[in-house]
Amino acid sequence: MTVSKTIGLLLNPVDSWIAGTYYIINILSSISYLQPQSRPIIKLFVKEGTPEKYYNMLDKSLFQLVTFEHNKLFDYVQKENVDILYPVSSKSDQNTTFKTIGWIPDFQYKDIPQNFSDEQLKKLNEYYETMVKYSDGIILSSNSMFERYQKFFPAYKDKVKIFRFTSIF
Repeated sequence: MTVSKTIGLLLNPVDSWIAGTYYIINILSSISYLQPQSRPIIKLFVKEGTPEKYYNMLDKSLFQLVTFEHNKLFDYVQKENVDILYPVSSKSDQNTTFKTIGWIPDFQYKDIPQNFSDEQLKKLNEYYETMVKYSDGIILSSNSMFERYQKFFPAYKDKVKIFRFTSIF
């Protein structure tokens, strides 16, 4: 008998950029097509104060909701015995037992840098470089993204898995 993995999904909605939320919703919807005995255990991590409109429409039988305090996500993930956490920027400096998977949605900051301030570009470069270096894996949504990723992060190409963004709404 195989033991199910426990996957932590971080739902971190931002009204001005909803794609990350849709990605999580699509993952949960995809899992619903698996036979119940084949499904991983899903823990949906939501920061305290997140409006319920972002997760109330989801099938609650697919996940356990875990509300966490600001800046204490990894503590809660560790306590919940999660094997893998997605999407996150990188591991913390804590000694954790779970793996972290990052997601790079696009390379707009590299393609059209004129649309970003110098400060935004610096933060985005640091954010993605840290994610790529310290995460256990990276999710990209297409082969073309992977080709571009290899150009920017050639030393970390083995960390990538492609998970095509296909809406099943």
